[in-house]
Amino acid sequence: SMKTRLSPLTTMTSALIVALLIFSIFPVAAFATGNHYKHSDNKAWSKKDSFEKWSKKSFSKETRSRKERSGKQCAKKQKCDNSLSIPLYVEGGKRVGNVTVRLDGNDLKVNYQVNDGWYIKQTHLQVSDNYNGLSLKADGSPDVDAYQYNSKHFTPVKSADYTISGSQWPLGTDLYIAAQAVVINKTNGKCKQHSAKTSNSKKRYSKDSRNNKGQDKNRSSDDDDSEHGTHYGDYDHDHKGQSKEMEAWALGEKFPGQIFAGFFIYSLESCDPVEKSIIQFSDAVYTVKEEGPVAVITVVRTGNLDLAASVEYTTMDGSAVNGADYVFASGVLNFAPGQSSAQFEVTPIDDSEVEPVESLTMKLSNPLGANLGQQKMATLEIEDNDQVTAAVIAIDRIIPNPVEESNTVTIYVTRTGDINVDATVDYGTLDGTAIGATQCGAPATPVPFDYEQVGGTLFFDAGVTELTIEVTTCNNNPRGDTTETFDIEIYNPVGAELFDDGDGNPFSNIETITILEAS
Repeated sequence: SMKTRLSPLTTMTSALIVALLIFSIFPVAAFATGNHYKHSDNKAWSKKDSFEKWSKKSFSKETRSRKERSGKQCAKKQKCDNSLSIPLYVEGGKRVGNVTVRLDGNDLKVNYQVNDGWYIKQTHLQVSDNYNGLSLKADGSPDVDAYQYNSKHFTPVKSADYTISGSQWPLGTDLYIAAQAVVINKTNGKCKQHSAKTSNSKKRYSKDSRNNKGQDKNRSSDDDDSEHGTHYGDYDHDHKGQSKEMEAWALGEKFPGQIFAGFFIYSLESCDPVEKSIIQFSDAVYTVKEEGPVAVITVVRTGNLDLAASVEYTTMDGSAVNGADYVFASGVLNFAPGQSSAQFEVTPIDDSEVEPVESLTMKLSNPLGANLGQQKMATLEIEDNDQVTAAVIAIDRIIPNPVEESNTVTIYVTRTGDINVDATVDYGTLDGTAIGATQCGAPATPVPFDYEQVGGTLFFDAGVTELTIEVTTCNNNPRGDTTETFDIEIYNPVGAELFDDGDGNPFSNIETITILEAS
């Protein structure tokens, strides 16, 4: 056959065409080195810059993601844990499990959990905000039959749970909890000591029996337990493979006189953000009559009323004194869920003294499950019921009357009624047929004088009931008179009233004094 031969020119032309095609398709590959890269590949640099920006953005996003995950993990680690776990013991001091308490929302969760090989047949639970609420017998021992919460399990269980409303107690309350259980030690119908050796003995047999060839045939199971199993003592079983019921207690503190029965204290704290209510007095000032009845003081609660709350109150002396004006009062006000107000009483003491309005202070403190408002202190005013009788001043008696010439007469002025304040009254003499002078020996025209004139003010200090005025008469025999008279007057009272002497003048009291001629 004939073969076609290509001329050298044809071959060269074909090679040139191929080269041109390659160059047109792969220009970058043709100039992969040299300065041309810097100038012709600006587009590639642009892509590179974009990649770096994307990488930074992606890295930044990834970093944030890590931080967020780390933050969540950190938050998880720092999450509030309000649970309290107390060991559960049987007599002899063996720990068989735990009782765990926590507040979940408004619910108090109590969980009994026993260790491997132990089971629960009964539980008894009592929760109270005070020790005496734990249902005690007369001798102080726990009365589990009277416990508020209990359960029986005909098929023994590994755990038991109770859910109790926690809203009945204010947050911060110390709860006294007595948790008792009846437990058994049983595994698939065998004593735990038999079960405990199973895995070890099988391994040992499979490994050693080939070498020992039956040397262990005479080994007793008891010997096997002591060397390779766990021996729990006679209280775990009754030597017949039957489980034995035992009493177990969550032991924080022992009941007095008890070997291992006890209780523990759990402080009621919430992990959830809780808006607390506000407690304060309803008024700034309260009033009560001295004769009573008692003063009823109202304390109000606003805001979140879903939870229980409490607050302490007390009275403090002001101008009113405990035991003399009122009876001291103190205590705790408890607010149930939904309750918006509570009251306490203060008893006034009635006396016979005339007194101004007296007051005492009342104070709120130590709130639980709530905060105190601005009005955490208030005043109680006690209004006196004794009649205020104005003092009365009068000329009570004149001794002697009549009086002989040249003798002295005494006028007694008394005050009755309210004598607890100061009072004053003015006084003076008035001429009648007897003529007065500053003194008996003074020159007289046309006739001699009969008495010495007096005048001034009487000052009754608080508590003073009587004051006196003295008047001296003169010896005027030359006149030859038989009898003369003059008057003594009190007037212008301050802090008192004048006795009504019937003359129609309430501002003056006048009495007459008679002078007899000396024999």
